[in-house]
Amino acid sequence: MTVEHENRATIRRYVDELNNRNFAILDQVVAQTVSKRGLLRTESQQAPEIVTREEYSQRIRNRVEEFPDYTVTILDMLAEGDRVMIYWERQFTHGEEFLGVSATGKTIVERAIGIYRLRKGRIIEISALWDQADTWQQLGLIPDTEEILGSVNTAD
Repeated sequence: MTVEHENRATIRRYVDELNNRNFAILDQVVAQTVSKRGLLRTESQQAPEIVTREEYSQRIRNRVEEFPDYTVTILDMLAEGDRVMIYWERQFTHGEEFLGVSATGKTIVERAIGIYRLRKGRIIEISALWDQADTWQQLGLIPDTEEILGSVNTAD
């Protein structure tokens, strides 16, 4: 089995086990420290954030506690060398305050791209890009795209 196949299998197992709330997977596939980076051009933090496995694990546990039905579906996956890219969808019910918005009871569906770098079967780096505007629209923080585009003067 190639390193790409092994890394793909590790990431798929990681997602599946977290969807099943098996947090022990984090001890198995996440390195002692992880470099995290957002890929948005508006990110104020240019250097990656370095977190311990315990800090990373707690963040995931917090998200699941906030949104008990939180699940991730892998829509596409590519692997090359020590990197695995997944295009994924996460879904959860907005039953708690999130991004400063009181619970709406709405099902929120977000799509994102995550790039994971692995060494010896463990995640050592995560870079992610998600469509924040889409989430904000679902929460009612900003108008829907159609509403925004409809209000633009399209004079020739």
